[in-house]
Amino acid sequence: MMKLYTKLNLLILILFSSFLPDSISAQTTVQIGTGTAVSGSTLYSPIYRFSAGSSTSDSKSNILYTATEMSTAGIAPGDLITAIAFNKDNNGHFLIPAQYTIRMGNTAATPPMTGTIATQWQTILNTHTTVFTNNSFNVPNTAGWMTTILTTPFVYTGGSLEISTELIMTGG
Repeated sequence: MMKLYTKLNLLILILFSSFLPDSISAQTTVQIGTGTAVSGSTLYSPIYRFSAGSSTSDSKSNILYTATEMSTAGIAPGDLITAIAFNKDNNGHFLIPAQYTIRMGNTAATPPMTGTIATQWQTILNTHTTVFTNNSFNVPNTAGWMTTILTTPFVYTGGSLEISTELIMTGG
């Protein structure tokens, strides 16, 4: 369905605007990553669905962007993130729409992240803001940028940024 992208090569498009007193804000697009595919032995993110016949029907992922990566991309503390996009390299899509949630969090985390998956996910649920949820989500059946307009814009306050996704498939 979606090709694998990791922190180092995930293409992400972030729209942000700086709100300065007594000034007009502008919307800017930035990209983090180069978009190179990685080996098939790596886990999938931000969405993983192997096939309609797969027993793997739900997925959770957490993508970490360091403070250096954010700064290099031109994202500064106080910027408002209003949309994100991932580059999808094929035409795969779901036969049945899914529930899809995106959470974001400002963090001091650095790679590699430690702890058990259960502990990490509980921390995400306790500290991240839900910025998008759709109970009948589907990916486009074309390759290219898959943009998600956040229903709750997110203020980047500095440090690292985590983008966590959760996909729940029901029915086949």
